[in-house]
Amino acid sequence: MNMLHFFRKKKCADAKKKLIAAAYGDSPPLRRVDREEAITIAADEILLGMVDRQEVQRQAKILFPGPVPCSTHDLALSVAASFFHHPDYATLLKDFHLLALVQAIQWFRHGLVAAAQVENFARVLRQLNNLDP
Repeated sequence: MNMLHFFRKKKCADAKKKLIAAAYGDSPPLRRVDREEAITIAADEILLGMVDRQEVQRQAKILFPGPVPCSTHDLALSVAASFFHHPDYATLLKDFHLLALVQAIQWFRHGLVAAAQVENFARVLRQLNNLDP
């Protein structure tokens, strides 16, 4: 039984490494997430104060990545994306989709957010606007 547990653990670790490599490249930089800063960025720069900060804080705690090497801005973008999806906020945030996408692209250009994160965010916005083929 111990031997099977070893292989299962190794398989999970390999899958995690593959996922990280797919999102961040073969040698991802060691990034430290500042959750409080991510909350501020999501609430103020992407959601423009339209969502209660406590709600943003709650979502950041749920999405906090743990051992995955992501940036503060990656977390902020993930948190914001969850509100664009949320039925209670979809109508309220509909007019801010393009502005949020432009912000994400600027962060990518400055190396603050991973390409995969921006692509995912753009996909979310396309789906919400019924633009996906």
